[in-house]
Amino acid sequence: KDKMLIEKVKKLEGATWSQSSNCWHIPYSKEAYASLLEVFPELKIEKQVPNTSIAESKTPDFNTLFPKGDFCNIFFYGQRILIFVKPNEVYIEFIKVLHGVFFDKDKRCWSLPNEGNNLILLEKFFGPKLLRKNEPPSREISNAVKRLLVKEEGVVKIIRTGDRQLKLYLKYEKAHVKFIRKLPYGKWSNEMLCWFVPHTEAILKQLSEHFAALNYRMEYSEERVRKNVELKFRPKFIECPKEYDEKLILKRYSPNTIKTYKGCFVDFINFYPDKVLDEITEGEIKAYMMHLVEERKVSESYQNQAINAIKFYYEKVLGGDRKYYNIDRPFKPKILPVVLSEEEVKRIIQAIGNLKHRCMILLIYSGGLRISELINLKISDIDSKRMMIHVKGAKGKKDRMTLLSEKVLLQLRIYFKEYKPKEYLFEGQAGGIYATRSVQTLFEHACRKAKIIKEATVHTLRHSFATHLLESGTDLRYIQVLLGHESSKTTEIYTHITSKGMDQIKSPLDKLDF
Repeated sequence: KDKMLIEKVKKLEGATWSQSSNCWHIPYSKEAYASLLEVFPELKIEKQVPNTSIAESKTPDFNTLFPKGDFCNIFFYGQRILIFVKPNEVYIEFIKVLHGVFFDKDKRCWSLPNEGNNLILLEKFFGPKLLRKNEPPSREISNAVKRLLVKEEGVVKIIRTGDRQLKLYLKYEKAHVKFIRKLPYGKWSNEMLCWFVPHTEAILKQLSEHFAALNYRMEYSEERVRKNVELKFRPKFIECPKEYDEKLILKRYSPNTIKTYKGCFVDFINFYPDKVLDEITEGEIKAYMMHLVEERKVSESYQNQAINAIKFYYEKVLGGDRKYYNIDRPFKPKILPVVLSEEEVKRIIQAIGNLKHRCMILLIYSGGLRISELINLKISDIDSKRMMIHVKGAKGKKDRMTLLSEKVLLQLRIYFKEYKPKEYLFEGQAGGIYATRSVQTLFEHACRKAKIIKEATVHTLRHSFATHLLESGTDLRYIQVLLGHESSKTTEIYTHITSKGMDQIKSPLDKLDF
């Protein structure tokens, strides 16, 4: 690590530093070779034969790994095992029970971590039908890293480094990986076997809320950094400008909207860390949008949110011209919501044993509530005389009245006597508002217990509420009022998913005699 040498290497066209190989790479071309000799005339350059084990581990053409017949091909990809097998109910049922497995849509194969008994179980199940397409890479772990690895469930170690980073050590869970990847600049280190995220107050709060909702024990510590040691994982992270945050608050945007706008805008300004915000051109904004679509493959919804967040800065904070944000918006896909049948809703309710949890799900379904509306309900919002629920400050800062079921009221009275809430109808363990993530988790557990195969979320209960009302003959206008929709067009989507009238229509295939 010599500054003079590094400056020379940087002059080479296409030179890049590899953290994993701990060396510099330059293109394998005549031009690059000639410039290398010019910069380092004193060096003796030898041709090196590539290591076969490294060559074998290069990214293959995954389409060539699919086996013929009933065989199962496995490929070691980093610290994961990729399983290539033709569709077979028996095979898939077995693979689904393996630890940490998921189906990788891009590679069209099953992926699971190469740890625990996963490899042994695969070898026992498939026997001679299991074919290895390569060998697993060697993995040497330092004693310092071994001491930090988490071996028990329900624990996460959070270590603050000296370069404004947080190291997260925890056991593998698909939900954790999905959550951490959504954080700005969250990335996995194969060398340290941990996650790295920037150390900011906003991210610390998100981590605390996520793991507290799952009843995880969080162990905080601070890392001692030795002087004159080059620190790795030092991204130039820029926090949201103060004036942007203040403008959102002054405009009285909801906490969720503020969180979304700030998150999108922070991603944008960190895409151009060396640029002055006011000097970013319309072309560069479009380049960022292309990056979101082509590389990050974000949804149409996220792309729209990113445009709104950027537009808010140049229009509201700076008062700029439309030239700054005259960006093409994506077509919004018309996706029909998932709806549960009445029988499926019944199974979910019956699967919940906890009285408090059951009351939450009953209220959401009986009144068509959003999850944010449920956790913000106060005791005074339940009008038992008129059999109505007063929803205050809902989406768009709109109040509305919705239905209170008699069955729910009976359950709520039992719940109230047992739990004795003080202010909010459903309070957390330490009082105050109940955690959103906790409601989502309890619903997911109930769906698994009830063996619901649809991709249902808590919001699916709201869709089911509207659809079941429509099928029972309720006028669409009343449903619009109960849901709090400003436009009737939003409510009309339920006319596309209702089974009312469809049962009277017969498929033309039924008329054929064959």
